Amino acid sequence: AYDVLYGNTIKKPTVRELNIYPIKSCSEIPVDNAAVTPIGFRNDRIFQVVSKVNGKWCYCTPREKRFAKLFQITPILVVDREGIKLKLSSPHRKGNFTLELEDAITSRLVATVIGDEEFTLVDYGDAVAKWLGEAMDVDNPRLVGIPPGEGGFRRQVVVNADQGEALPTSSSSSSSQKYPLSLADEAPFLLTTRESLSDLNLRLKTSGKNAVDMRRFRPNIVIDGLHPWEEDSLKRVRIGGVEFHAWQRCGRCTMTTIDRDTLLRKGGEPLKT
Repeated sequence: AYDVLYGNTIKKPTVRELNIYPIKSCSEIPVDNAAVTPIGFRNDRIFQVVSKVNGKWCYCTPREKRFAKLFQITPILVVDREGIKLKLSSPHRKGNFTLELEDAITSRLVATVIGDEEFTLVDYGDAVAKWLGEAMDVDNPRLVGIPPGEGGFRRQVVVNADQGEALPTSSSSSSSQKYPLSLADEAPFLLTTRESLSDLNLRLKTSGKNAVDMRRFRPNIVIDGLHPWEEDSLKRVRIGGVEFHAWQRCGRCTMTTIDRDTLLRKGGEPLKT
């Protein structure tokens, strides 16, 4: 359970799901617990896949149909006596791939993260790039990631002009690195509720359309115990000993219209509803 704070009023809904996405735009990994860091859950969106466009390395996104198979690549981080491994699997590629992160021969590569934002990232080499190219059916992608253990990666949360919501204020954070961010699009965490999904699906079914599942929305935290869409009015959420600012409704895009099992896009839903 956790607390939702409304001034002096406290509600106690329940956390139902926690998800991390080690590779941006790839499949989620459900977890029972997650470590909170300033840039998001530990190991969440610390890698991304890029390809070259007009001589420039750009992030790959399933918004483009040719990259839709990213959704079905499952990345799992494994820590054992031999070190940290990134294990990849896909229904579109026979044979899995294991990347030994600590022993990988790497280089540096400048790539966009979202829009025209460019950062220097770690390129994890040709072998994993070849496997990704075969799994995605695209030419010459690269797996890149946030440089480990470095203070050189400096990225801030992205204010969505369409939302018009100011950044939260905190007396404990006054530096220029007040709101750091991983490779996620806008914010370190994304919270959704089961009640809002149920309400959305009721509306879809009423209009003769198919229901959608929570995977369409790629949340880190899924809760229940609120009214539908009540999360839009939250200001702070406390889970365990961690208090989160609830800030900025997530601007939704065409990624939500892609069925995660078939990769088909039909009728522009749920965006229309």
